[in-house]
Amino acid sequence: MTISAISAVGTNGMAISSIPVDQHLSLNRTMLEIEIQISGGTSPYVMELYRGTLPDGITTNTNPFPSVTTSFFINGTPTAVNFSNVQFIIQDADGGVIVTDPFLFNVYNNLALIVPSSVSLSRGSESSYQLMSTGGRSPVIWEVKKGSLPDGITLSESGLLSGITDVGGTSEVTFTAEDQLGDKLETDPVSLVVPSIHVAAFADAYV
Repeated sequence: MTISAISAVGTNGMAISSIPVDQHLSLNRTMLEIEIQISGGTSPYVMELYRGTLPDGITTNTNPFPSVTTSFFINGTPTAVNFSNVQFIIQDADGGVIVTDPFLFNVYNNLALIVPSSVSLSRGSESSYQLMSTGGRSPVIWEVKKGSLPDGITLSESGLLSGITDVGGTSEVTFTAEDQLGDKLETDPVSLVVPSIHVAAFADAYV
């Protein structure tokens, strides 16, 4: 989530401030609350949607205490993937108006991992296997959580297992993946299998 402090000035001396304008949210997971603070003008204030459509699950209050409040709230938990650009208009009792800067709502599907229980690697030649994910906000960063990779095999931040190993055997490794929304998932243990016999040498012996 990116927070940008902005100030906007409207008619009749009205002003708004401290608005997070760039929202990156995870579907059904991120609870959002934005406060729009108003100063100047004459209460009571009324805020309405001026342009765009709020994501499903996100609502704004209708100023339940107009005689005392100088704030409006946008809150909720998004329930559908959405990429929208929204603005609000606020009017005071004397007809003063102010329009907010655009709110950018980006609601992403939740991060999910697509990793098998076993991965076969080559012995004595280049191996390459991509750990996969769906949803979330990229880039997704992969790390080894438990266990050790076979000698000569490395894991890139993008989830690529690669390298050359001359050591046969099976390594049990658990990985984590984290997206740019802070969603972090852990895989079940994955068996990284390297043949105990050098296949090429074994085949040459029978030529």
